[in-house]
Amino acid sequence: MPKTILLVDDSVVQSFAVKVRLERSGYHIISAQSGAKALEIIAREPVDLVISDILMPGMDGYELCRQIKANPGGANTPVVVMSALGETTDANWRQTSGADRYLAKPLDHEELARVIEELIGVGEGQA
Repeated sequence: MPKTILLVDDSVVQSFAVKVRLERSGYHIISAQSGAKALEIIAREPVDLVISDILMPGMDGYELCRQIKANPGGANTPVVVMSALGETTDANWRQTSGADRYLAKPLDHEELARVIEELIGVGEGQA
């Protein structure tokens, strides 16, 4: 059974590119365009990893991460936050949100693959 990754990004174009790449690596990808929608998905079905943009309307990626980690069902779910602003804009991202990793956009797909493998293992097609 492939690992399930929830990809949260309000940019449909950026999200689609990452989704296609991860699906080719054997992961099952669920997409959400907002933090609220992501929380609805997590309440319905388990996910192995969440990758979320930081800057989104309504609920930012930090708040989404805090809510996932505060829920007993999501407390152990790894969360990766990503932003085009650069890590230096918030040097305390881990303390701010509880995120497991930070990635800068545009995503380096090799780095993303390494982070995912470290946090949840390889996709079905990569084993």
